[in-house]
This record gives sequence, C-alpha cells and structure tokens, in this order.
Amino acid sequence: MRPEYFSKIISRLIIIFFLLSCFAFADAYPRSAVPEDVVPAFRLEQILMSIDYFNQFLWGDTIFEDYLYRIFRLDKGTFTPGSGVTVDVAYGGGTITIEQALLGTEEDSSWWSLHISGSDTDIYCEVLVHSLGVPVLIRYRNPETGAYHERPALIGQGLDEAVQSMGQEAIEAEIKKEISRDFEGVFTRQYADLQITGQVEYDSPAGTISAVSAVKDMGDSGSVQYLFSPEIGGGLVSIKMDRDGSTNTVAQLIDVKTGYTPLITASNVVPEQNEESSFAAYESEGSIDFPVPLEMNMQYYGTVAFGETSYYSFEPSEDMDILIELSEITGYVSLSDYGVDDTFWALRSAASGTESITLEHFSAKAGRMLYFSVDDSLGENPDGVQYMIQVREY
Repeated sequence: MRPEYFSKIISRLIIIFFLLSCFAFADAYPRSAVPEDVVPAFRLEQILMSIDYFNQFLWGDTIFEDYLYRIFRLDKGTFTPGSGVTVDVAYGGGTITIEQALLGTEEDSSWWSLHISGSDTDIYCEVLVHSLGVPVLIRYRNPETGAYHERPALIGQGLDEAVQSMGQEAIEAEIKKEISRDFEGVFTRQYADLQITGQVEYDSPAGTISAVSAVKDMGDSGSVQYLFSPEIGGGLVSIKMDRDGSTNTVAQLIDVKTGYTPLITASNVVPEQNEESSFAAYESEGSIDFPVPLEMNMQYYGTVAFGETSYYSFEPSEDMDILIELSEITGYVSLSDYGVDDTFWALRSAASGTESITLEHFSAKAGRMLYFSVDDSLGENPDGVQYMIQVREY
C-alpha cells in the first residue's frame, strides 16, 4: 500500500473520537460551552450541507460520501441497534424531516440509515460504517426511479489494509491531532460565546425529555437556545431562535422509536446505469488528495464533467494578494476557494457564472498551499464544461 494512500485515509478521519467525551456536562451552571457540548448541532449542520451534493453523488461525485462520513462518525454510543430518531428542521423557506437510525451492528462495522425528505428533497441511503467511522458501502434509493443501488465508498477502499500496515493505534493518534485542528476551529467561529445554562425538562412531540440548555446571546439579533440530551440518539432535542419577543423553532425532535430494519438488501439491489456514457466530452480533473497544481500567471485550460468537481491547488512563492479567474467558460459552473484547507471542506468564498468568474484571496502566505475547485453544481451541462483558469497577483 502506497504511503500517500495512508495519508489520504488519515487526513479524512476527523472528529470521530469526540464521542469518547460527548455530553460530559459539568454540574455547575452557568458555564462556557466546550467543543464536546455542541457535537449534536455540528452534526445537524453536516446533514444539511450534504443535501446539495446528493444529485452529484448519483452521477459519481464523492463529496456526498465525505458528508456521510462526517455525519455517521459522530453517532457511536448514542443509538442502540434498531433505534432511530426523527427531527424536523426549518430549511429553505419550508420544513424538511431528517430520520436516522442504527439498523444493526457487525464485528467491526455497523449499518446506518438516513432519510431526508421535504417538498423538493427525497434522499434515502443505508451506509455500512467501519468501526473507525469510515463509510465502506453505500446503498441508496434513486429518487426518480425508486430503484435501489449500492456503491463502494471511495474513502473506505483499502482501509483494512491500511490498518493492518500502520496499526490502528497509529491511525487513531493521527485522528486525534486532526480533531483539535478541525473541530476546535469550527467551535471558535460558531459557538465560542455559547453558555451552558442548566438542566431543563422539555416537552417535545416525542415526549418529555431531560436536556441541557445552551444559549448564545446575539445582541440586537436576539438569542439562540440549543437543547441537547445524551439519552437521545444524535443528542439533539431542539434549536430555537428568540428575536424581538418572538420565538421560532429551527429544529425539533419529533419522534424516537425502535424496530428499524434495512429496506435495502443484496437481494433487491440492481446495477447502476451508466447515465453519462454518451456524454463523455469532458472529464473532471484532480481529486481532493491530489489536486492539479497551478503556477502564477499560467493560462491553464481545465475541464469538469457533468455534475462533478475538479480540484486545483496553488503555492505562492511570496506573500501577496491573488486573484483566481475563470474565463472562456462553456457552461454554468461554480468556483470555490478553500484557503489552506486541504480537505476542501471549510469554504472560504465562492462565485458562479457562465462567462467570467473571479475570486479575490488576500494575504496569501509564501509556502502555504491554497486549494480551490470548479464544479458543475447544477448539473446543467450534459457534455461537461471547459474553461481557462488563471491565478495572478491582485
């Protein structure tokens, strides 16, 4: 197994071991929140972010797989086999329902289900997750045909060989380093002012639940209250926003039940159709782990396949402000800048268009690699898209 593949596995295994200390709430209130407190809210955020990438997943893109990893790695220890929870969330001017369950466990893995439904959304998948929190196999329902399919998860390929070669303890040690860099950064940006205010008895549609209350004061914008409970799968009870004396429910637990079993099995899975076989005009470039390197002022002609993403990187030779420019575009695409985040996750800025797109990146540092991507996010270009991409000084 190549060393760079081991690096690939390790770099994507983040946050899982926060579950070892999740819900370690202190008895003294009020107190400032710590990262372990807000895992349920962080996890809900990942579920919502995954929605936009499911259609691309149907066409072979792997970003949705990455979100599945971020979702299911946070659930160990909070569900029992056959149990599940349902949460309603305000989303896009309406409401979506998120239902998730632990379907069963095996020696070194477990089966999970995730169902996201709404007026314009219907995502159902069952995921085989390795004990390290890595998706290995994804079974899903095509929302247009209703057919069940399955696909090996790219992130899980070769995982067993990597563990045997490196040892699980070595991998776990690297994971812990990534945890502090990744999750604490999110916590600092979004939850640093959150205060744990005490224990409450909350009457939800699922019944009365003992929960811990966390409140964020947003000044003139009001406040947000989070209710978390270690007794509930996933830990989330409710999120409410109070503004100008009016309280709006952002998310709320509506059901807790048992008896979940798999809907998709080896016997009812059918082969995936190669929908894009007649459209192979352009292909995507690079990958999350091996983006295409660009040079200053290089006029590089790139391509992205239908419904997919191409990945690029740039390393400044000196401190400077730079401009990332896309021109001569043959279809609608999005250009996204992730700064120094090599996981292509923490989006810094983005723009979309059909003619010319630019993004400014100020204070780029010498020797610090920058990462950005081009994607056919709307899937409107059956032949894919070609463009000229250039990095120049601003």
